[in-house]
Parts: sequence; structure tokens; C-alpha cells
Amino acid sequence: MPPPLEDLAQESPEEGTPPARPHQWPSVSIFEDSDDPEEAAVLAQLAESDEEDETWEPVRPKSSSATRTQPPSTLVTPKSRYQGFEPTAPETTEFRAVKNLTKNMEEDANGFELELDEFVIYMLLPGDTEKEYPDQMYPYEMKPLHHLAVQKLRPSILYADGYLSNGTDRYYVRKMPFDTVPIGNYGLESHTVGDQIWIQTSLYEKGHSPAYFKLKNPSQEYVRFHTGFLWIVELTKHVVDYLGYMETQQNTPVEFHHFKSHFGEWIHQAHGHDEGFQRWFRQYGKNDFRIAVHANRRFVYKEAHGVMDDEGVNFHAFWDEIIHYNTYKVMGSTRQDSDALIGPVPATVVTPYIYDCFSELPFVSVMEKVEPSPATEALRQELIRQQHLEMPSKLHSADEHTQAATCSLPDLKRGIKVGSVISTMRDTGESHWRRQAVETNDSDRCPKRAAVTWIYRPADTICGDMKYPWRNELFLSDHCSCGEVGMSKITEQEITGVHSVHWGGSSTTEAEFFCRQTYLHQERRWITWQEDHLHCAHNTPHEKPLPYTTGDTVLAHIDTSTEILEPCVLLTCSPTESQMQVLPRKQKFRSNCAPNELVWSDSAQIVTVKNWHIHGRCLVRLFKPEEQLSAPYDRSGVGNAFFIRSRVDPEAPNSLVPFTDEHPFPSYIRQGMDTDDHFRKLKGFDLFCGGGNFGRGLEDAGAIEMRWANDYDPRACHTYMANLDGEQKAKVHPFVGSIDDLQRRALEGKFADNVPPVGEVEFVSGGSPCPGFSRLTKDKTTPKQRKNQSLVAAFASFIDLYRPKYGILENVVEIVQAKNARAEDVFSQLICAIVGLGYQAHFFLLDAWVYGSPQSRSRVFLAFAAPGFRLPEKPIQSHIYLEADRRTKSLGWLPNGEPMVERLFMPAAFRPVTAAAALADLPEIGDGKPDVCIRFPDHRQCYGVTKKVRNQFSLIPTRPFQMNFSKAWYDAHVITEAERELFPASGMRVQKVSKGWGRVHPQKIMSTVTTAPHPADAFIGKCMHWNEPRILTVMEVRRAQGFRDHEVILGESKEQWATIGNSVAREVSIALGLSFREALLGSLVKAEENLHTESPGPKAIFQDDLRREALLRHVAKTTPDEDGFDTTQPLPGSGPQLAEDWVDDFATTRDDVPRESSSSSSSSDEMTSLAWSRYSVSMQTTAATRFTTWETVQQGMKRHSTLISEENELHTTETMAIDEADRLKRQRFGGA
Repeated sequence: MPPPLEDLAQESPEEGTPPARPHQWPSVSIFEDSDDPEEAAVLAQLAESDEEDETWEPVRPKSSSATRTQPPSTLVTPKSRYQGFEPTAPETTEFRAVKNLTKNMEEDANGFELELDEFVIYMLLPGDTEKEYPDQMYPYEMKPLHHLAVQKLRPSILYADGYLSNGTDRYYVRKMPFDTVPIGNYGLESHTVGDQIWIQTSLYEKGHSPAYFKLKNPSQEYVRFHTGFLWIVELTKHVVDYLGYMETQQNTPVEFHHFKSHFGEWIHQAHGHDEGFQRWFRQYGKNDFRIAVHANRRFVYKEAHGVMDDEGVNFHAFWDEIIHYNTYKVMGSTRQDSDALIGPVPATVVTPYIYDCFSELPFVSVMEKVEPSPATEALRQELIRQQHLEMPSKLHSADEHTQAATCSLPDLKRGIKVGSVISTMRDTGESHWRRQAVETNDSDRCPKRAAVTWIYRPADTICGDMKYPWRNELFLSDHCSCGEVGMSKITEQEITGVHSVHWGGSSTTEAEFFCRQTYLHQERRWITWQEDHLHCAHNTPHEKPLPYTTGDTVLAHIDTSTEILEPCVLLTCSPTESQMQVLPRKQKFRSNCAPNELVWSDSAQIVTVKNWHIHGRCLVRLFKPEEQLSAPYDRSGVGNAFFIRSRVDPEAPNSLVPFTDEHPFPSYIRQGMDTDDHFRKLKGFDLFCGGGNFGRGLEDAGAIEMRWANDYDPRACHTYMANLDGEQKAKVHPFVGSIDDLQRRALEGKFADNVPPVGEVEFVSGGSPCPGFSRLTKDKTTPKQRKNQSLVAAFASFIDLYRPKYGILENVVEIVQAKNARAEDVFSQLICAIVGLGYQAHFFLLDAWVYGSPQSRSRVFLAFAAPGFRLPEKPIQSHIYLEADRRTKSLGWLPNGEPMVERLFMPAAFRPVTAAAALADLPEIGDGKPDVCIRFPDHRQCYGVTKKVRNQFSLIPTRPFQMNFSKAWYDAHVITEAERELFPASGMRVQKVSKGWGRVHPQKIMSTVTTAPHPADAFIGKCMHWNEPRILTVMEVRRAQGFRDHEVILGESKEQWATIGNSVAREVSIALGLSFREALLGSLVKAEENLHTESPGPKAIFQDDLRREALLRHVAKTTPDEDGFDTTQPLPGSGPQLAEDWVDDFATTRDDVPRESSSSSSSSDEMTSLAWSRYSVSMQTTAATRFTTWETVQQGMKRHSTLISEENELHTTETMAIDEADRLKRQRFGGA
């Protein structure tokens, strides 16, 4: 295609003189590689703009099965700028055309009006006209009129080509500059703007009456740019009229929430009978105009100032909400002295306790210790007494708290009985290990022996070698010697000490040690110690209660040839098997329905399955046909929530009919919870709230109500508040500013509506900034990144100050350090600090895509609960992994060489949500340059693309799927040598391993949404649409992160993307919210929910012994993780089936993994090395081998002997896959 023509002179000597033809040059590099300082400056500015500048020109053949609907023209540059274009009227300059067309008109002070037909509007970047065509960035690119002069980075002057006419004569004119677009028909007497749109020429107005060109029909190539503009003009008219009405007739300032429904109702009352208005409204199709008004707010603002006076415009409040962001004022620091800054960054305010806990980490220089005021401290101490948490005190710094008893050892040994705490030497004899005796054997013929339960030190847990505050705290474990094979019981000669332990005590105890938590070593979690934890489960006969009852709805593995679980209702249940009725999915009868909609059928399949095929509970609830779904039932299966509206007609099996009084919904089905149930909800504080996706998802489960929110970004806080209205908005008090300023006020006792007094906050959530840990951050040692890292300590300080009942922290997986960086493990230090306060805690890894999100996003979470409250469980996944995405991932490192957590591959109720499925209803927008999608206003791009980059995009094939530059150049060889010159000559972006210029695969999940799109990036460059020549839109990444379509995200499109990328996936937060609800209320079954505070024992209510076998079958073989982050191989196959009585014993007969932990890093390393060498030998046998050697296991169990040395007291798991599966087994089948 020939290049555009060069500029035409404004006044050429003779009409119709053909312009010179420029040379066509290939683009050399994208804008990042510019060496021209002037161009680089302009490019840096435009790269931040909201312009979408790519050409929609398919250059690769498509598959015969692929179809696309294209607009009449996909040109980016007007036809008039190409050689060969011949206008149908004489061509002249604007000056001569206006002069000739107005010479017979009477001069009017208001100016002349001419008609402009078959017009196009385009931009010329300042400086582009002086450059050669190859060096121009946006040469003559068409622009919609609503981009004119609406913000700093939008063009202040546009140009028009078209036919000027006075009704009789007609001339074709090029490059007419203008900076004003007058619009008429404002006022309630007009239903639409109609054709009352002009452009006011900026050339002819000098020294003459102004000339107005009334816009008639756009040219064919400009239709797609002008259609959306006409809709925006109509919206603007109605908004400005509404503002005038509310000011003059109602004397009520318009707030942003008025556009949710009131504005839509008003315009229907005023114009609903007009056919033109109805056509306009049907294009949008809903009464909630908030997103549409926000997307075009700057154009509306400009027009309002043109129609109304400044006082009338400023009368309304919503400008402050969506443009100026000053409805909620920024709360500055209360500190006045010059030390408020620590170097180049503000100090991170923390309590003295947290300062001491984190004082050995690299960011200590950024922290500032602030003592609480007497008033604040009084409130805190009263709350601590109520919740049985740790009182503020100085951290232990020496071993004076762990002195041994002064009585002689023989005297102590004679007093040993069941319940005594004893210690023995490690194998190396270097230190003691403590145990509680659970059984003693006293015989005249043999020495006294003891069976024991191990007691863990903080260093033996996931706290690792980080600084734990109390040197005399121990954790009772659920790890006993009863089932361990090959070792004898502890003999009297091996006992080196007998110790006093204050069970349920605190750091102020006068005993040698205190223990207030039980550590579940397989699950890596702490729960509040209870007296019955002292009794070993093996020596405490009890009848196992049935986990379910008739009418419970569960997920069962009916067809084991697939990984899909089916929702069923239980008919009978026994300790080994259950009879259940499968609930058919509506998709079997209708294709256009939600994946989580079920139907009732009297003739549905009834099956009897072993209990290990039951994977957990699901929620099933009846909704009337006209009833609106509530969360979580309206989220397509998130949280394993299903709904039923209809039943199968017995007389017509393919017909679905509603329930009636004669055929009601079965009353014995125990329906799922209702989020509208009235009970006292936890009052929450949403720290680092961003756009609110995390907190709002937690709220969606119905047990938490956010009352306060905090973020340093005013735009983020205004986004948070913009999605609230009515009573809900009145209850939430945002603190706009740093968490440091928030905590300083609270510590100083300066409480306010947005600084709650200590004792008011019952729940806290937070996703502290991740750049300080993210692998995308190149240098994590800069002051800015040290500040980001220190905000984890700020979160911990908030917990220390407010002592909530529940809380949760989210961050990137890189916050958990590998073995070589364990000494700087901020996450483990956070665990030390929170557990040291007396909180129960649980750490887990969640993958967003197995909870219903269509993106690859892995994050770690730390949930905690005050003593006496049930600790939330890890949510059950609702969606399976795609085969292509099955990569093992492990995080952290324990002294025995095991990871802290590993990814599990489990069957689930739904298939993964692919990119195509998540975006199926979004219309095609081609290159996105018109910047308007009427029905979905956020379906637009946030990336300015130059002509050079546009050419690069066009060279990436759309088939096969998931193509990128590397595949197209190195593998497929579809990029020619000449085309290769359009890309950078060298660098990581064009290496074979690069993911730059990558397209999303529609049948897979999308890549992790980051804070900005970087299509040329070698690591995160896979952000181009699979069919269209553009990057993903704001609306598409909104869907990826689970934002609801009606929710508003404020800011320019690049700012919206940043808000989205900084969020927690909504699907994950909903699943977590359900876990917190179940922990708080004890059940998710409707009418069975009561405030539930007791902590469960170290063993779940009901242990499904054979569940492990079912789980092992689904530990699939996988490929290593692409990112190379701490990975391990999955377990081999499970081997032959085992007798029921022996499966649980298998967990306690695996090879012990000895490990050592010490306050001295050198001794710890030495002992760990020795322990690991033994571990590596014992673990060379596979799981399948151990499954097939049960004769030896049984012989060992008959001997029932135990010998636990100091080296192997830290033994926790055989592999994390088995242990996590065991925990899930107890969680799911136990129905806790």
C-alpha cells in the first residue's frame, strides 16, 4: 500500500497541483530504541497516553474455519492521503474554498455556516510534518472527535479533509485545522443532538467572522470513528441537561452514585417516548451509566463548561469523585520534625514489638519505632485480656528463660508419668529435644520406657531460623511415636531432663517453658492449644462420627476416567461408603446457561461410592425463575456454589419446568447459605485496598463487612468508594494516605471516623505492595524497594496494635525465600511475629485459575485467627488444571530439606475458564483505534502504539494460536529478512527464549495481569489478542481479574490497568471469604450457621483413612515450572490398594526426616547437613515401593517400638503432596 502524501500547502499557487510523492522507508525499531532526544521525549509522553494506534490489517492467511466480521474499512490513514485518490469536486485550499462559498452571503457577526460532507478527521503530531515519512510516529492517523483537547496528552488541534459546500457549490479541501467542536440541541426541549454538530475552523477566524462547518456524512473509512462519537455526544447532552435540572429544579448536587439508576430513570421520563432516544439507549442497554459517564468524563466536563457557567459546573460533587479525586482528602503526616524521612523514603511506622521482631532484616533502617500513647495502650491491653493474646513486652534475648530444673536427674526420672515433658540428646549429643510422655511401661524385667508426642521449637516449624520473640515457647504437635517403625520407645537411660511447662501460658510465665499453641506439622499451621490435645489420638479410643448426613450436597468422583467431580445429594452414609443421587447439570439440556446451574430430576442416577471418592461439600440452593442470583451463586461455580431453578418434566425428559406446590423442591436437601442472612458480621479494615477487589470478594461471602479502607493512592480510594452507595457507603470510612500516617495517628490516640479506636477492628485484610519481592523488580535493594518490603512489617504492626479476631495477608510467591535466602525471609519473620502474639496461623499457596479465574496467577496467603476462634481452612479448588499448565511449584525451604508448600493437582467440579470463554460476549473492536465500545465502555486499550510498533504487530501470525516473534522468526520462518528489520537488531526481546510480541491462546488461561502491558517484553510480552492486531483491553483484563462488569475503575486507561494488575483475583477472594464464613459460623448450610469459636483438635473431626489413596491417584506427572522457581517432581503412582486399617498407619511409618534447628546458624547448618544426608538415602525408594512393602510395615507396627532422637524430632512429612493431601482429606471429608 503506498504511503500517505506529504502535507499540502495551505495556499497552493494553483488549485489541483499534485503534491510530491515521498519515499517509502521501512521502520527500523520500536520507540524504545529511539536515539533522537526530541523524538524520545515525545515518545515517552505518548507511550503513557490512552491512544490506541495500531492498524487493523490482517497480513497472514487464516484457517478456513476462522471467521471474522470486519467494518467496511479498516484504514488508519484517510484515503485522501494516498496516491491515486481523486476527489469528485474541484480541490482547493480551505481559504479559497471558504472565500468562494461565502462571497454571496451577507456577513454575520456570528459567522458563516457551511456543510462538510464525506469528511475525515486526523491528527498531525507536532514535529512530524518536518520529518521524513519513515520517521513519523503517527502520520495522518484518524482520530475520533471526542479526543480533541480533553486532556494534556490528547491533541489540541485536529485536521479535516472533506467536501465543503454551501448547498450549491462544492469544493474538496484537505488539512483544515480546527480546535473547537460546537454541539447544539442542549436543553430538555430537544430529545437528541441530531445533526447539530460543527467544527469551527481555526484558519479563517483570524480577522474575519468565524466559519462553522456543519458535519454531514463521514467518509467510508471514517465511519467507525464517527459512530461512537455520535453516541457519546448524545450521552453528553443528557448528562449536561441532567446537571442543569438537578441544580435549578432540585438544588441537589449530583454525586456519582446518581448515575447508577437515578439518571437513567430521569432521561427515560424526559425522552423515553422519542424513537431517536430509544435507538440511542438500546445501543447501551442498561440504566447504570456510571462506567459510560466515567469513560467519557473529560469530554462531558469540557462540554459542561461550554454550556453552563463555572458556578453551575462546580455546584456538582461528582467531578471531585471521578476527575479531581479530592472528595476524600489526603491525610498528611502528623509529624512535623525534619526526621520524618529516612533517607529518600518516608519512615515505616511500627510498634516496638514489631520493630524488635524485624530488626535483623535489611530494611530495618527504614523502620521507625513509635510507642503507643497511654490511651491507646489502655485500650489495647483491655482487648488483649479479652482475647487471651500476648501482652506487649520486651523480646527475649538470652536463654535465661529456659533454665533447667535444679533437682537431681534421678529424682526427676522417678517422677515421670503420663503427661511429663522429657528431653533426650540428639544423635550428636549437642542439645536436648523435648517430648511429652503419653504412655509408660514399668516392669520388673525391663527398664521403664515411654511413648511420646513430640514438642516443637519455633525453629523446627516454618518460622525457620528467623527471629522468634520468645525463647521459652514450645508448640505441642500432632506428631507422636505410636506408629513409627524401626525404633524403640524412649528408655529411662535416654532421658536427659524433665521439664516444667505452663500449658496455655504466655511469655511472662515463671515455668521453664510455656505452650499455648499446637502445631499441625503436616499442615504447617498453628491452632490454639486445648487440654485434649495432650492425649494421643492413637491411645484415645473414640467412635468416629459420620461426616455427613442425609440431604448434604457433596462433590463426588463418579466417573474416575475424568477429573470432573459431580454435585450429588446424599441419601445414606456409612463409615465406608455412601449412597447418593447425582444432580444433573443444566448444560446437558440447554447450552446457553451458567456452568453451575443444576436441575432436579426424580429419575437421576443413584450411585453408591466409597467415601474416599467424596472430595468435599458443595453449596446448592434453590432460586425461583425470576429471582436474581446472589453471591456466590452468580459467579459461574466459584466457591463450588450451584443453584437450581427448574426440574425435569417426568413426562417429557427433555423439557424443564419450574417447581410447583404439587411438585416442590425436595425438602430434605440441606441448601447452601444465603449471603443476605442477618447476623452480626465482622467489622473489617481493608489495608492496601487498591480498587477493592480483594476486600469486596471477602465481603461477597457475607460474613465480613468492611468499615474502613486505606490506600496511599487517592484514585484507588475513590475507586473503592465509587462502587458503594446508600447505607453501605455511609458505613465505610476511607483513610487516603500512607499506612504510616494511619498508624501514627492510632498510636498517638488521635482516633477519628477513618482512624478507628483499638478494639473496633475485628478483621483485617491486606495485599502489601509486591515490587519489593517480585522477580520483575531488577534491583530489590533500592530505598524504594526496601520501603515496599518494610510494609509487611507495617501490616504486622497493625495486627499488634489493633489485635483483630481474624485477618489475612496476600503477596507474590517470591516473598517466600528459597534456601539460600532464608536468613532474609520476610514472610517467615511475619509468621514469627504473628504467632508470637498468640495468633493461630495458616499459610497456603493459591492458584487463581483453579478457583475460576481465567489467568495464571499464583499468590501466597497467611490467614490468622485469635485464640478460641476457628482458623479458616484452605479453600477447596473448584476448577481443574489444564494439562498444559500442570507444572509443579514448591515454595520455601525447611531444615529437613522439604518445601514449605507445594502445588496440588486435584479433581474438581469445573473445567478451567479459558480466555475465549471469559471474553466470549465482548465484541470485536479490531485495532481499537476508535476508542469507543458503546456497550462495554472499558473495552479499550491503554497503550500508545506508533507506526513502527503497529507494523510489528501486523507481522505476528494469528494461526497457529499463541504465536510470538520468536516462534514466527526462529521456528515458523514466516517473517522475511526485510520484515525482520522492523524489530530490534539484538537484545533479550528478540532472543529465541523471548515471549515478546506474544498472542494469548484462546483455549488456555491468560498470563498474569501485571500493572502495565509490555508487549515487547521478553518475559511478560504475551498480551496480544489472539485474532485482532492489538493488545488486550482494559475490559479484558478486568475479566481476567474477576472485576464485575458494573464496577467502576477510576482513572485514565493506563491507571485503570495498574489498579487491575495490583488487585487480588476476585474468584480467589470469594473462595477465601467462604472459608472465613465457615470458620466464623461453623457451617455453610442455611439455618445451621451460628457464631462458632472453639478450635478443632489436632486431628480433624473425622479422618477419612482411605482418602489419601484417592488423592495420590491425582498427583499427576507434570513438567517443571517455566519460571524456574523452586520446583520438585511429583510423587510416583500410589501402587496397590491397602487395607483400610493400614492406610493411616502408612503416614506414620514413612522414613523419618531428621532435621536440626538452632539459634546458631553454623551449628544448624552442620546438623541439617547430617540430617539431610540420611534423608536423601532413605527417600531414594519411591512411594510405590513403600506401598508394596507392607509386610515389613506390619511387622514393625506389631513391634510398636519407637526411638526418636534429637535429629529426627523435626520430621514432618514424607512429601508435601501426601501431607497436604492428608490435610485436605481431613478438611473435606471431615466437613469441619
